[in-house]
Amino acid sequence: MINLRTANDADKEKILQLFKATFGFRSATRAESIWHWRWSLDPRLEHPGYRGIVAEWQDRIIANAAFIPACLYLQGKPVSASWAVDVAVNSKDYRQALRDQRKRDRAAGNKYQRPDFLQDGLAATLMQHPSVDHTILTKHVSKQMVAVLLKINFHEIVSSGNQTRTVSYTPKLKKSLGKFLAPLVAWYPNKRLMQLPIVNSKIELLDGEFDRRFDTLWNSAFPDYSAICLRDSATLNWRYFQHPIHHYTTLTLIKGKELRGYVVVMMRIKSGIPQGKIIDLLTHSNDQFAVDQLMVAAISYLRSQGAGIVDCHATHANVIKSLQSLGFSNRHKPHPLIIRSLDHSGLFVMEGDGDGG
Repeated sequence: MINLRTANDADKEKILQLFKATFGFRSATRAESIWHWRWSLDPRLEHPGYRGIVAEWQDRIIANAAFIPACLYLQGKPVSASWAVDVAVNSKDYRQALRDQRKRDRAAGNKYQRPDFLQDGLAATLMQHPSVDHTILTKHVSKQMVAVLLKINFHEIVSSGNQTRTVSYTPKLKKSLGKFLAPLVAWYPNKRLMQLPIVNSKIELLDGEFDRRFDTLWNSAFPDYSAICLRDSATLNWRYFQHPIHHYTTLTLIKGKELRGYVVVMMRIKSGIPQGKIIDLLTHSNDQFAVDQLMVAAISYLRSQGAGIVDCHATHANVIKSLQSLGFSNRHKPHPLIIRSLDHSGLFVMEGDGDGG
């Protein structure tokens, strides 16, 4: 019989075994490397420790759904909400559990009937557990999981998702032409490609931790957003300065002695080609000029670090407007944000929301 229950840190090894069986060794290794950071160091946690629902069968965890605090503010007021960060189902064990139950029912002379709580599938059952926040946000969801969520009153924000822009042909050409010939061949197309607006604002690299200036910006900016997740200095330091795997760079926009806005970026290698990601950004909601200046600064910085493509996940109109004005477009798989029980008009979410992108 499948048993559903809330989980805790004592379930760590069984959950990692589930990840290994479901997603592979690399995913399990990553989950283990960020476990302490995610479940003990997050300043938004009311109590340190794993937060999730698991399904057990024969002393094995065959499915889980994990949630971290969203610290969501609607019209300037905090509401209870969570990010769904890990949902995994071991389909082989799940099917075997149902077969075993069917055999027991037949042996007892009973007609087999799937339990009511599993009518929508195991993943859907976990997401609807009574202990889970009613308001849930999630992104970068597989097609199979999207279909499950749409059945249980989640919906996609179709205007949201990842947008990309090619910023240099050199990295891709290096794979075929080599590091010496590629820059020569790419020089002219890059010259046409690299035209960007001028940054005429003071942009500085953040050296060290996020300081009180970020709290001042957050406290003055967030009440103007319809919906936005917490971005105080403690959360930013946890998410971007203390992350055990990723390295982030923060560019700040300075006006006088004040912080007018910031953008967080990172580099990654995908399919052997360096790519840049715009992870996070914050300005006042009506400061389109600051958004535009930070976006140009981010693209220029990532290009200087060798990126061939820059990617950005966005939901807010100001950010999308800036991206499109700079030549970004929806990629083949935009992965829109998926939410439950939330008016998404004016929602500000970026890649870093959740657990850092």
